[in-house]
Amino acid sequence: MDLQQYVIDIGNSRIKGAAFANDNLVEGSVRIFERNDWSEIYREITNHQAKKLLYSTVANVPPSILLHKLQSEGRKVYSLDHNSPLPFTNGYESPETLGKDRLAAVAGAMSLRSEGNFLVVDAGTCVTLDLLTMADETYRGGIISPGVHMRLKAMHEGTARLPLVTPDQSKGALKLGKNTTDAVRLGGQLGVANEVAGFYAKLNAEFAPLTLILTGGDADMIDLHLDRNSFSDYALEPHLVLLGLNKILRAC
Repeated sequence: MDLQQYVIDIGNSRIKGAAFANDNLVEGSVRIFERNDWSEIYREITNHQAKKLLYSTVANVPPSILLHKLQSEGRKVYSLDHNSPLPFTNGYESPETLGKDRLAAVAGAMSLRSEGNFLVVDAGTCVTLDLLTMADETYRGGIISPGVHMRLKAMHEGTARLPLVTPDQSKGALKLGKNTTDAVRLGGQLGVANEVAGFYAKLNAEFAPLTLILTGGDADMIDLHLDRNSFSDYALEPHLVLLGLNKILRAC
């Protein structure tokens, strides 16, 4: 019988959860939860009869009463941190400060490909770009920069007259703004996309062949502005962090 696991990704703006049967994502199990909706999360865990759980958080932690309840039911509950067993060598100089979502995303890349090198891009509140080399299975580090929403907000709050603009996926085909709203919007959206493409080109010169793996809440929007033909290999994977959490949980 397949062992049922459940993983929870607690981000800055949302919580995602999913069930796995060994290495396989259970179809239809991916859920996005409201903040602090722990009763619904508990219901999902019990519905899937999960015996092992792993949560990763960059924000608030699950309430202790929930964790104790799960443990009292015989479920093993783990929290991802820098001491967790990882499927790669962590080359970060301050592993205790490395975002858990970044660790999970890199582990998720190893679930998709077994060869080559990876630039893992998580486009959310912030954009993280992280390098994994597979010959030595080592995480080399990366960069953190403002996400699309943060850039748009900064342009509004840091100037006297620029409007507060929201992203718009329908503007993906535009290359130039012909009004201030579109100019600001494209500055945020294209700024991230061009940063990704530029960083990829720089690393690919040294670590080719390099696969770009894109994930995160703004991944679809960034994808519209990327030329896939400029990458040796490319994957858009919305569940990358969940896949990585399960890979780590399997080793716990």
